Amino acid sequence: KKDNFDAIFLAIGAWQSRNLGIVGEDLDGVVSGVAFLERVGSGQPVAVGRKVVIIGGGNVAIDAARTTLRLGADRVTVLYRRSRKEMPASPEEIEAAEAEGVDIQLLAAPIRALGDNGAIRQLELIRMELGEPDAGGRRRPVPVEGSETIIETDQLISAIGQFPEIIPPARDGAMRNIPSTRWNTIGGDPRSMYTGHERVFVGGDLFQGPMTVVAALADGRKAAYSLDRSFAVGTVQPEPLHFNISKGTLDAIDREAFEAMKTSTRERMPELDTAQRVRDFTEVELGLSEAQAKREAERCLVCGCAAAFECKLREYMNEFQVDWRVQPSKKIHFQRVAVMDTHPNIALDPNKCVRCERCVTACRLFQ
Repeated sequence: KKDNFDAIFLAIGAWQSRNLGIVGEDLDGVVSGVAFLERVGSGQPVAVGRKVVIIGGGNVAIDAARTTLRLGADRVTVLYRRSRKEMPASPEEIEAAEAEGVDIQLLAAPIRALGDNGAIRQLELIRMELGEPDAGGRRRPVPVEGSETIIETDQLISAIGQFPEIIPPARDGAMRNIPSTRWNTIGGDPRSMYTGHERVFVGGDLFQGPMTVVAALADGRKAAYSLDRSFAVGTVQPEPLHFNISKGTLDAIDREAFEAMKTSTRERMPELDTAQRVRDFTEVELGLSEAQAKREAERCLVCGCAAAFECKLREYMNEFQVDWRVQPSKKIHFQRVAVMDTHPNIALDPNKCVRCERCVTACRLFQ
């Protein structure tokens, strides 16, 4: 406000790394996964050990593992305290890392880092087993007594999570009016991204915690709409919800309508040979050939409505802000639909019917 800005959008990300909380974490050679990848991505010189151990099971951990291999590490080990099923990293990233030679040890957690002359030389770890589910629904890892093991390492990369750095009110009095959560994020309305204080909006990892770029972009779009409306009409208004209708989840829909369609497997993306790709940062995925792309496109079931963006009925639903809904579970049998759908100009699908009677009117006027 002092610099004559009318609004503020807070989107500083989640750059702070969580500490391991073990003895020896301050030794030379122990680094944060986010800081490590940031230096690599910005082209700064990066020191890489010969025997690298990475703690964590997310995409940052897997990215760090594959990166250290490409920078010359002889052995790369990932330790994750839960099972493969609980690993939050993308399955394809995990598979690629293993194909390239990364050793992923599950149900293992660090206890302490052992050093020599101020630098890490060994890591003591303990085996885990899964106990009862925690508050988030994942089974809690429990140490297995007597399973301690020591492994050699000269670099330890911590990738167990990130969080936003929020300035406390003691350092900045303006933060007293900005809502914060117990997850160390800024609170706000998820549709308008408005914090509730003056014209301060929030989005991205600072609002949601560590998420994806796509999620952050969506927050920015919603905030931009709300900001624009705030300047235009003087009040914060979220973007209107667009009416959608669904037949339900994949498990709930009637499969009979698709039985006549040919089943085919997804095309496999061609990739560089594993021995070749670990030499540098050349793109691993080579792209689909034209023939593969055509075969993949032919797998589409075209299950959406082609008129979704030109449908007058949908426009009215949006205008009057009709709630989204799922079609009733009772469906008209597919074979009955096929029998009734005989008009040369009007397609009949009772499963999509909303009783608007436009087809009845059309028949009366034009037949």
